[in-house]
Formats: sequence, C-alpha cells, structure tokens
Amino acid sequence: MPTQQDDNGLLAVDIGGTSVKYGYWNQQLENSGSFKTPKTWAEMHDKLLSLPSQITQPIRGVAISLPGSVDIKKGQISGTTAVPYLNGFAIRKELSDDFQLPVTIQNDANCAGLAETWIGNAKDVSSVALLIIGTGIGGSIIQDGQLLTGHDHFMGEFGYSILNGQNKTLSDLGSPVQMAKKIYPDK
Repeated sequence: MPTQQDDNGLLAVDIGGTSVKYGYWNQQLENSGSFKTPKTWAEMHDKLLSLPSQITQPIRGVAISLPGSVDIKKGQISGTTAVPYLNGFAIRKELSDDFQLPVTIQNDANCAGLAETWIGNAKDVSSVALLIIGTGIGGSIIQDGQLLTGHDHFMGEFGYSILNGQNKTLSDLGSPVQMAKKIYPDK
C-alpha cells in the first residue's frame, strides 16, 4: 500500500542559458513557471531556494537539468557550459544540503532524451539521437535503452561540432539566440 511519502512529487528545474523553468512533477507537471537566468550563483541560489514556497504540495526531492558536462557521480559540472558560474563545484551537494532534500542533476539534453524514451515520441525506440535547440544546441544519444555520456560526460553535445575554418560551432552558427544576435546586433 502506498504511503503518503510515495505520493509526494518532485520539484523539477531546468536551468538554461536564457531562462530557468520549474514545476512540480507528480505524474504530470503542475505549478510551472520561469524566470530569467540570473547573472551570478548567489542570485541563482536564492531563486532556487525560494521555489519550494511556490509549490503547495509536499516535495520529496529536487531534479535539476543543467547545461554542460554534468558528472552525476561527483555532482558537478566540468568543462563548457552555457552558465559558467555553475561550473567546477559540488552543486548537487550544496543544493541538497540547502534544500534539505535529495537532489539529482543531469545534462539538460540528456534529460530531454531520457524523457522522450520514457513517455515521449521515442518511447518504443531502443536507440535515439536527440538534438535540442535553445540558447545553444545540445544533444543526447540513447542506445539500447541506455544513455551514453562518454568518459567526459559530453557525448551527444552536437552543438560543439566545428562547422567551418574559423572554428565556429553548430551552436555559434545555428542556435536561435546566436542567429538573433547576428540579425539584431544592437539588441
């Protein structure tokens, strides 16, 4: 028989280079919202810790998707990321201590790929390559139902593919944010 704890959902947070989206997940997304990605870790930290007060249901944990090379064992990002201040420290431990809840982290494109194979358009497919287009361009690869991340946790990051002789990447040339900057350089 399920306990009350089993009925509790998760605070789901997607940190992106432009905005942070959040909501309460318990078999469906509720109480969702967003805010502009803060300029500093201190601002981001305060915003994240304020989210549980906006959720009326009990929360049993926090699931966070992040841009960049996410090492889920160490609980941190290393290498390139669209939000540089998130890089190089034990973000999962710090947030778990501060939320006083279990926190999981994963690369944002990997989360999208896993979601698609779980309940999305790829749920009946064993091997998938997903391209995600936002502030940058990312991706994930799932083979035989398993997420492939590589030794550097960067497999599937198609946006870093160099496309020309000036070392411009797919993200540099093809992301909507970068394309808008080229068309409207004064904004």
